[in-house]
Amino acid sequence: MKRLVSILAVLTMTATMLSAQIVPGMKYNQLKQNYNPKEYIHTANDPYSPGWIGVGSFFIPGLGQALCGEVGRGLAFFGGSTALGIGAYVCSFNMIANTNIDQNGKVTGFKNEAAAKGWTAGLLAIGAAGLALDIWSIVDAVNVAKVKNMYNQDLLSKHAMQMQVRPSVDLVQTANGFQPAPGLTFAMQF
Repeated sequence: MKRLVSILAVLTMTATMLSAQIVPGMKYNQLKQNYNPKEYIHTANDPYSPGWIGVGSFFIPGLGQALCGEVGRGLAFFGGSTALGIGAYVCSFNMIANTNIDQNGKVTGFKNEAAAKGWTAGLLAIGAAGLALDIWSIVDAVNVAKVKNMYNQDLLSKHAMQMQVRPSVDLVQTANGFQPAPGLTFAMQF
């Protein structure tokens, strides 16, 4: 008897610990430890569409994260993209400032060739960094959407009750043989 009571106590504590891991209001940094976005399976109740979230982050880095409720994460991507844009503007301005351009808009030489090449290299590096940041933002936004959807699926399954009522027909034995008996089947799932 003691053994049965201790097994039940351990099972109850384990179930309590597992259910305590998933609580309403959790942020992505906590959720990504419990969910793998590669295991995501779409359901009709998902609040976020990973595809559209990715499209949002394609046009404005960080928008997808912000739409999923991760505003700080979205602002970090947007801020990084903005900083790279400002850096690209500075590099472009200085590159043009060190270049001689005639009245027709053709490059005729350099005021300072080394500086112009340096600013050009900086502009190329910033362009590559911007492309990498944009791709990272899109992938991250899709992963955030998938993880948040998986979290939502667990919350719904944990706190929801499903009921189904279906018509049914059974055969009932009577004195004259078997007669169809219409009815309803009621099923509940907790």
